[in-house]
Amino acid sequence: MPDSHPQTFRVGDLLVDTGRGRVTRGEADIALPKLSFDVLVALIRAAPNLLTLDVLMERVWPGLIVSPETVTQRVKLLRNVLGDDPKQPRYIAGVRGRGYRIVAQVDVPGASASPQLAGAGSEPISAAVQHRFPWRWAGIGAAAALLLAGIITIARWHHGSGARPAEIAIQGRAVFVSPAAPRSVAVLPFDNLSSRPDGNVLALGFAEQVLHELGNLSDLTVIARTSSFAFQGRNEDARQIGQQLNAKFLLQGSVQSDAQRLRVTAELIDTDTNRQVWSARFDRTLTDIFAVQDEIALAVARALEVNIGSGARETLAGRGTQNLDAWLAYEQGRALLVTRKLADLQSATSRFTDAARLDPSFAAAYVSQAHARLLIAFFQGSDTWFEAGPQLAPAERIAIERLLAHALELDPGNGEAYIVHAWLHEGHPLDAEADYRRGLALSPNSELGYERLARLLFFYPKSGEAYDPEKREEAFAMIDRARALDPLAPMAHLTKSQFVLFGRSNLGEARSLLLQALQTEPNSYPALTILGCVEWLSGNFADAIRYGEQAIAIEPRVFWPRPFLLHFYLDAGDLAAARRMFELIPAADTWSRIPMYLYQRDWKTAGELAYTPPATFNPVDVTARFWALVQHGVAAGHLKRAKAALDQSCAARWSDDGTPVISRTSPYQDDCVEFAALMQAAGEGDRAARLLRALLSAMDYESHDLHRGELWFASARPEALALLGENEAAIKALQASFAPTSINWWYSLQLDAAYDGIRNDARFAALLAQAREHAAGERSKLEQLRAQGLVPRRGSD
Repeated sequence: MPDSHPQTFRVGDLLVDTGRGRVTRGEADIALPKLSFDVLVALIRAAPNLLTLDVLMERVWPGLIVSPETVTQRVKLLRNVLGDDPKQPRYIAGVRGRGYRIVAQVDVPGASASPQLAGAGSEPISAAVQHRFPWRWAGIGAAAALLLAGIITIARWHHGSGARPAEIAIQGRAVFVSPAAPRSVAVLPFDNLSSRPDGNVLALGFAEQVLHELGNLSDLTVIARTSSFAFQGRNEDARQIGQQLNAKFLLQGSVQSDAQRLRVTAELIDTDTNRQVWSARFDRTLTDIFAVQDEIALAVARALEVNIGSGARETLAGRGTQNLDAWLAYEQGRALLVTRKLADLQSATSRFTDAARLDPSFAAAYVSQAHARLLIAFFQGSDTWFEAGPQLAPAERIAIERLLAHALELDPGNGEAYIVHAWLHEGHPLDAEADYRRGLALSPNSELGYERLARLLFFYPKSGEAYDPEKREEAFAMIDRARALDPLAPMAHLTKSQFVLFGRSNLGEARSLLLQALQTEPNSYPALTILGCVEWLSGNFADAIRYGEQAIAIEPRVFWPRPFLLHFYLDAGDLAAARRMFELIPAADTWSRIPMYLYQRDWKTAGELAYTPPATFNPVDVTARFWALVQHGVAAGHLKRAKAALDQSCAARWSDDGTPVISRTSPYQDDCVEFAALMQAAGEGDRAARLLRALLSAMDYESHDLHRGELWFASARPEALALLGENEAAIKALQASFAPTSINWWYSLQLDAAYDGIRNDARFAALLAQAREHAAGERSKLEQLRAQGLVPRRGSD
């Protein structure tokens, strides 16, 4: 925020110097990133008046479209650094649904005017501003799901001798989905009007139970709890909510109760017209709460013209308990389960155990306990987001199995039990697929079931091939279903971004999906890591570094971003930072350390590491391992050993007539290309040529017939052509697919012996010169990001 009139303000015990951009408390400096400082100054200039969210967005983010979540997160970061408690604020108070104001005494040292400033934010709020509050970024038209725009922030960078605040901006784009299904409904959290201590649990649990009952009807599309409950406490227009959730109808209401009585109101709203379709009020005793839930679900289904037969009636009443205390404990656990925080998951497990103790026949309590314990195993390792399996001890696996088996004995129609069981057994794809499909037949609106089944199908093996193309096509349909059911949760968007990246070479769509995931969860370090990879593959090395560093700052324990960042820094030519990142990679993670030794031409060390399986696997390291084996075999003189290792990796078979037989859809083609290079070095030129031509045919099949694109063969194709001596074709392939902005250029263009035959070609020299020039430009951008506090400065020359 430009400050044309630098001033110094005293805010309580703080001294804020706008000219120097400095905040102090006594003798101590308080380091604030620029946006946090700008928010503080804007609030100070408006004190003692309220600064609305709209005005705050306009003053701190002029010319940008940001969401109120951005403001909320920024104020939260500011409070954290200042040590301000929002429940008992010393500096900044929030006015729910409106904005923020400074509550501390504001003085201008040396000024003769009143110590409290006249507020620049004291102007009345216009009706137009109030009407659009607060989602200025909401989609326009029924087909616009979300407009992805905003500032993605983190609290601190972890580097050097201490931690320092920083911030990062991501500009997004609209991501469109199909129009809302005609029978799609979102159940919003019911308002709590009770005086009883557990009133909020009662109200939220009531809404979730109705959502669950409706979700079991195959004729309805029911938005998941994570997305629909995101609107708790937010007074928004039904049309806006409908657009963000892509839902045709909203069910909302309130619950009021005391020790004996219960009053529930409910109404169904058409989000296209903002008109009421159905409404009712129920005055009953508290023991009738389950009957009221059933009546509301039945009435909504009828209003939406869903065919209600005897089977559907049983589904609508399929709660599993009539014990109010057991149900309340269960709902407390469900509320904790959705946060995905380790401490909450452990507390949720206890509440589900309590529910089962209070009602031993409560099947859903056993299922949710199994789900929570599986998630605890899943999230205890920070890298499991990247699809490492849950780290389950044998005893824990058996315990989860028993919980699910007991639940299915009590309720054979519990779809969630089959879905959790399938997740537990994804190592056996056929069995897992059968369980997922059975679970989804019973729970046709389970976003978890669709998301997990999509992952399974995408990587589904097929005899003789690395994946099943038909299953992969179905995976895209499944993940889109999951995204439609839970549009405001990050996981399905993150999953599809990997599908379009690895399965379609579509960098643009992958980027949009990752931005959508980050819009819903700004601190998703998996999304930031993969976004960094997308920028890296696009040649934007500085931006890749920015996102990778942010991922580490959010979760310092996470391993995956480190090997990626080593590649990013090497491609940008920042050797000092690359060395520092290399030092952060444990010695046991052997393959992740290879790129640094390749860069330094230490073929012996790189090669020896290539034979030792890493403690933590990262797919970015695989190609570097293949290169290390080639250099170890040819340059370091260990041809036989290296050739045996690559032969095992390539796994090519040879028919009786000497024709190579390879998997047409191998996840890697580089291993076989490098194996062919070693065969040439060993004097097996004819066999190598036959293998290379078979590989080129496989690349054509996968990139064109299977629509995977050329991205993943940008390195392998020109190298194969060069090894075949087809120099003209190799150069054209390099120009077409291996642009000067391509990844790992420092090895492919400078060190790979496959190109020795064309190094003197002026066109090859031009590509290398352009690559060096591009890397220099990215280093310049990187320095700008460091100057802005967006990237830490690692190492020094």
